[in-house]
Amino acid sequence: MFSKNYKLISESPQKYQIKNSVCRFSKNYLTLLSKEETRTFGYHKNGKISTICSKYYPKKNAEKMIENFVSNQDTIVIFGISCGNEIALLSKKYPNKRKIVIEPDKNLFNYFLRYFDLEEMLNVEFLVGWEDYEIIAKIDLKLPQFDILENKQIDPVIANYFSSLKKRLFHQNQYEFSEKWKYPKFAFSNPKILYIDSSYVLTKECLFAFQKLNIQYKYIHIEQDSYNYGEFIKNILQIISEFKPDFVMTINHLGFDNEGRFTEMLEELELPFVSWFVDSPNVILDSFHRNVSDYANIFVWDKDYIDDLKNVGYKNVDYLPLATSPEIFFPTESSKIIDVSFVGSSMFYAINKNMKSFSHRPDLLNLFEITAQHFLSNKFRFVSQSIEKLSDKYRYYFDSNDQKKDFEAAVLWRATQIYRLSGIKKLAEFNPNIYGDPNWKYLLDERYNLNSELSYYDNLSEMYNMSKINFNMTSRQMKNSVNQRIFDVPAVGGFLLTDYKSQLEEIYDLKTDIATFKNVDEIPSLIKYYLKNPEVREKMSKNAYKKVVENQTYELRIKKLVLIMQSRYLNL
Repeated sequence: MFSKNYKLISESPQKYQIKNSVCRFSKNYLTLLSKEETRTFGYHKNGKISTICSKYYPKKNAEKMIENFVSNQDTIVIFGISCGNEIALLSKKYPNKRKIVIEPDKNLFNYFLRYFDLEEMLNVEFLVGWEDYEIIAKIDLKLPQFDILENKQIDPVIANYFSSLKKRLFHQNQYEFSEKWKYPKFAFSNPKILYIDSSYVLTKECLFAFQKLNIQYKYIHIEQDSYNYGEFIKNILQIISEFKPDFVMTINHLGFDNEGRFTEMLEELELPFVSWFVDSPNVILDSFHRNVSDYANIFVWDKDYIDDLKNVGYKNVDYLPLATSPEIFFPTESSKIIDVSFVGSSMFYAINKNMKSFSHRPDLLNLFEITAQHFLSNKFRFVSQSIEKLSDKYRYYFDSNDQKKDFEAAVLWRATQIYRLSGIKKLAEFNPNIYGDPNWKYLLDERYNLNSELSYYDNLSEMYNMSKINFNMTSRQMKNSVNQRIFDVPAVGGFLLTDYKSQLEEIYDLKTDIATFKNVDEIPSLIKYYLKNPEVREKMSKNAYKKVVENQTYELRIKKLVLIMQSRYLNL
């Protein structure tokens, strides 16, 4: 049946418009038997099986639904394939009407093709795998001369997709606001910021900076594990109506959806927004194109991403590197009792978390290490570049876009693990202290003093103060940029030995402030030299400390961010 249907599809591309790219909605499906002994489709979710339609009486429910559905138009738009019964029944009830099935999940469509004969479905067309904002260009409809049959959507993400699509089909704004919602921005001397918070790193630092700069702020907290979009929007609107912020601020695009609903709402309100990326902005480079807006302001900690973001349509992109917060990291009278220390993850958790989605795929598992080694040995910024290069020799196939992203993330963390380990192994003769997760014990031997993880806000500063040499090796996602440790160690008056990154030279004098290496073989001799020369370490530490507290604080970063926003949206 599947082969027969796909032959028909290949012969009628206008009737069956299927997006070629990887589908972000895709799940892995299975066939189940209902209580009425008919077929229903299910998928695994949180260790349990969820069904697409009724697991008890799918056919009976479909029959009742189609019996009650009455169409007075020549065209019927069907939201979702469901288990396929509704489409087959509707085709028999209205054989002469044009029927357009919209299904965002390509895997579900392929599953449907195993069991339903397309030849028996008269005047039925399919649009599969497209984003809701792409659908309008695909349908030649003279609005409003069509009816909609809405199949029940169990998955809230798919339900939101169809809710947004319905408004688009009727040319409705996603949000409609009266003029009373609009007000001048930056009309007062003290700016107002609505900050979206998820207990993410930098929240404390930003709030400290707001307070020192006398910035008025409100924040809305999101619990990512129990995130309710409707409640989130309700709370946001309540705060906006009362507080009247000059702009919305978030870290790493938190709170924004790839359908662009939140962006559309802020556009309707004429309210600018800031997304400060302190991690890779791939999330919007790959699938958040609907968030492109004149009101969008993207700040990146790594200037290498500026052109990438501008190339996908973001107009307002600025470089805003990491910094330190003197309220959290400051010098103390601690004795220097640790010769060499390193703080960081073994990457086991990150690797294993992302490998779960392809652990059942031997082909991808075989390619995993090959890809990691290739990415590590090349100067690529993205794992996708290694995959593209290796595709000439190896075949990469992904079940879904999520699986592809998981594979790329796992490769990145594995490459970082290999890279970090290559440097840390050069520390062995100095019996270094390693602070991190328990999995370091599987990578390091008895020459290393393994310690539990440190709390960033509670005792990390104290450890930096106690170390003669604080060792650093940067994640492989940062080809030229620097991480948080580059600022925090000097902020406590500590001495830093780090791998060389070109953006270091914008912050420090690499001869007088911090020590760097370009090859891991340099590490042992550098450590020996600096351990034997405490006066050199002390002088360099003082130089680095002065530059950090004068030029590299989060207070200064937020001040710069606010001035940029003010210049763009003053009296908007």
